[in-house]
Amino acid sequence: MRPRTVLVTLYDGVEALDVTTAQAVRGFLERQARNWTARNPNNWQSALYRALAVDLWYMAGGFREVS
Repeated sequence: MRPRTVLVTLYDGVEALDVTTAQAVRGFLERQARNWTARNPNNWQSALYRALAVDLWYMAGGFREVS
């Protein structure tokens, strides 16, 4: 899967849940990180979700910039 495709998919996931606060976005990303880490803690998806879950810019609406 291409990186841009992954980011657009993330955007769609956040928008579909209608999460509007940074805290809600963080919760979504943390759940995704846990799910991916349970499957394989060393894959790039696990790393991506963990990184985005601590990225203040992304959680505050930066995810809208990649749509």
